[in-house]
Amino acid sequence: MRYDSEEYLQAFRLQRTFPKIHDKLYAFVVARTARDPFCDLCCSTGLFGQRLEDNGYHGFGIDASMDALIKGRSAGVTLPMIGMKITYDTLVPLRERLKENCTKILIARRCLPEILGAQNFGAELGYVLRQAGVRQVFLQGRQVTHHPRNPLHTLELEIAALKGWARASDWQEDVPGCAHLVPT
Repeated sequence: MRYDSEEYLQAFRLQRTFPKIHDKLYAFVVARTARDPFCDLCCSTGLFGQRLEDNGYHGFGIDASMDALIKGRSAGVTLPMIGMKITYDTLVPLRERLKENCTKILIARRCLPEILGAQNFGAELGYVLRQAGVRQVFLQGRQVTHHPRNPLHTLELEIAALKGWARASDWQEDVPGCAHLVPT
C-alpha cells in the first residue's frame, strides 16, 4: 500500500488509527525529542503530523499538493497544514513560517530528492533551517533502487545536499533510510 493510500485515510476517519508504516519512524522521533514544535515537510494528508499532535506535540504540515491536504482534512485531520511548494523562491516564506511557529523539529519523509534533486539549493535550505532555529531534522529517505532516476538516491546524498548544515546524530537501523540530524 502507498503511504498516502485511501485505506489509511478511511481507517483514520472511522477508527482514528494511524498507518503502521509510520510506527517505527514515530518511535524514532519520540525517543529523541522533547515535544518541541515541529514541521512535517511534504506532509501529504497530514496523518504523521496528526499522530504527533495527538500525543502532545504541536506543529504544522506543509505540502505542495492541495489535493492531498484536502483529503486529509476531509478524513478529520486537524493538524494545521499549508499548501506550499518548496523551491528556492519560497525559502523566505518557509523560514518565516518556521520562525513563527518556533519550529525546532523538521520531519522530511521521502521528499528531499524531489525538493532539492533538480534545483540544487541544499546549502540555502540548510541556511534557512539554521536562521529559523530548527535544531533537529528527521530524514526518511526513499527506498534504494538499482536504477535511480534522482541524483539524491541515497540518504547519505540527501544529508550531503544540506551542505554542512547538519551531521547525522544517529541512524535507525530498523527503519531503512532514516536518520536523525543535528546542526554542525
